[in-house]
Amino acid sequence: MRLQWVPANENYTTRFESETGMWEVGLRPKTFGRFGVAFSRGGGDAVVQDYCCGNDLNLIAEVLVNVITILSTYPEDVSEAELQRDFPQWKTRPIHNDPCRQKLKEKANAIVTAWSPWLSESEAS
Repeated sequence: MRLQWVPANENYTTRFESETGMWEVGLRPKTFGRFGVAFSRGGGDAVVQDYCCGNDLNLIAEVLVNVITILSTYPEDVSEAELQRDFPQWKTRPIHNDPCRQKLKEKANAIVTAWSPWLSESEAS
């Protein structure tokens, strides 16, 4: 799936949408000035996954990039169940305190490495 920036809506203050509008991902405001990086079926309130990032801008950017990178490997018609199964689940908020943060990083890094054979070669030397 290909995601592109689109204007904010009632669910997301920063939002990216798939080409057909079937999926959206972005920042969801939370209480006390905190944000979550979430993704859902386009136009719906039901969120497939929501990673609480607190108000740490570096963590928000890291998680958003990782989620977009991972989502980009799926077709538009992927099921919610498949995404729930494949994306790491969190138990502790914000996620900088949870092992799912490292799992997201590892999954996104594996994708980037696979897309960039020259990167793999340079790391080996």
